[in-house]
Amino acid sequence: MKDPARLRIGMLGLYGMPLPQLHFTGFETAFGEIAPRLVAAGHEVTIYCRGGQYPAQLRVSEHKGVRLKYVPSPGGKNLSGLVATFLSALHALAIGRYDLFFFVNVGMGHHAALCRIMGATVVMNVDGLDWKRAKWGLFARLYFRTAARSAILFCNRLITDAEAMRKIYLEEFGKETTMIAYGAYVESSENPEVVRQFGVEPAGYYLIASRLIPENHADLIMRGFLKSGTNKKLLIAGGANYDSPFHRSHSRSVGDQGAAL
Repeated sequence: MKDPARLRIGMLGLYGMPLPQLHFTGFETAFGEIAPRLVAAGHEVTIYCRGGQYPAQLRVSEHKGVRLKYVPSPGGKNLSGLVATFLSALHALAIGRYDLFFFVNVGMGHHAALCRIMGATVVMNVDGLDWKRAKWGLFARLYFRTAARSAILFCNRLITDAEAMRKIYLEEFGKETTMIAYGAYVESSENPEVVRQFGVEPAGYYLIASRLIPENHADLIMRGFLKSGTNKKLLIAGGANYDSPFHRSHSRSVGDQGAAL
């Protein structure tokens, strides 16, 4: 029987492993922290990376003890993730090396189902409710919904990252999940010049640290801020990794009201 303290883990569905010169989304930031800790705990971890995101000069075979495997990622912004993860799954199944397939993103539910049918042990961190996101068209939302169903039916274990998400999966799908919230480094600074460069004083501002996408509801915070009558400023740390009317309109609306961006 395989020693559970020394597993060989393949991680699929990510853009890849963050590098000093290369950063992606919050998902990659999280697993860029989790994977090295699993290695330190005695496991062997391989992250499958979308080759199109990595210039040749930045490709390394290992980072922080984590093995990196690069796969082709054709298909453009909307399909490259699905294609790359499918190729990753085929490779992972073919080499027969991993004790655990760890998928991220519920959109990879069909990929996870394939691996489970082929005999793999499969865990998935489902992330958000992609079938409800305004950025996707009808077909894409239907795909994400069916992918969620596949993940529920086939994965050995599902992981959610917030209590609200755990309740949604329980109430909407009748599926109990394991809730594991993300951690964070706690940092502080006593240098007032850090914030003064943005035109604010210490304790004289509110902060949004988020991508400007509809699902994060930054617009609700902005409207509440503008109606509050406060004399504080609103700082926004973040943007969007693609151009969108939501990002443009809300950047303008907040900026016009004197909030610091």
